[in-house]
Amino acid sequence: MAVVVTWALIAGLGGPGVELEWRAPEGCPGQLEVAAEVDRLLAGRRVEATVAVRTEVVKEGAGFAATVAIDVAAPRTLRAQGCDALARAVALVIAVAVDPIAVAGNFAEEPALVPAAPVLEPPLPVVVPVMPEPVVRERPEVVARELPEPVRAPVRVFHGIGVRGGMLTGATGSPTGAVAVVYGLERGLLRVEARVLYGTPRLIMYPEGGSARVQALTFGGLACVAAGSEWFRVPLCLGAEAGPLIGRGVDVAAPQLRADAWVSGLFAAGIVARVHRRAAIVLGTELAVALRRPAFHVGTPERLVRAPSVGARILLGVELRVGR
Repeated sequence: MAVVVTWALIAGLGGPGVELEWRAPEGCPGQLEVAAEVDRLLAGRRVEATVAVRTEVVKEGAGFAATVAIDVAAPRTLRAQGCDALARAVALVIAVAVDPIAVAGNFAEEPALVPAAPVLEPPLPVVVPVMPEPVVRERPEVVARELPEPVRAPVRVFHGIGVRGGMLTGATGSPTGAVAVVYGLERGLLRVEARVLYGTPRLIMYPEGGSARVQALTFGGLACVAAGSEWFRVPLCLGAEAGPLIGRGVDVAAPQLRADAWVSGLFAAGIVARVHRRAAIVLGTELAVALRRPAFHVGTPERLVRAPSVGARILLGVELRVGR
């Protein structure tokens, strides 16, 4: 229960002094205790004028708060954890308001009550700038993806078999007919040929009389680079051939049938023109350089058959093709 007391300090009732109005909850120091503390702080100094003090103590949270109004001055608020400490702080404020010089001279002495530091106003809040948390942007997840294999055009492969005919020189010094059966394989720019060529019989006349009938059979192969398109190509080739040169004496004494090996290197160029998806016309020219020249006698008196060192041929034909 709050207690209201009017107290005249030093001078007694009706004289100058401190008129204290004290309101406090039960359990707090009383008005007499506060007045005694004010008297101690003033060290018995006489008060020349009356000072009116109004104090109200209330419970506030875990502590206490006191509103102190001295004469016409604006009220001030003191706070402390304990009511005893708050009462001592109020006594100090009153004594300083009455006579600050007397309080300064007596402040160093040991007080009857242990003073507590007054809290005149709530401390200003310390504003600590709070920096915003950095925004962590997640890096986009990199997903490794296998790139698709580049689409490549399929390599075209063709097989062909054909027949060619034309003229050749080389078996004898004079041109003769030739027939060839050819197998061809094309893959991209590459063309490979394998063939059997037959040189038809040719009669050789000797100035001294008599003659010889000569024919040839060769087996050969060519490797070519065939530039151009699917429908028109120009193969350039290198290759070789080998086979027997066969001769028989005619109108001579003791005619003989003889044969000897012919080996030569080939240089060729040609044209392959497709006239249908399954057929092509092939024209080729070749130069044959003898690596081994056949030579033999075919009768009595001796009649020599000997092949030239260089031969040539031109062949034209048709090739049937299959493939994709």
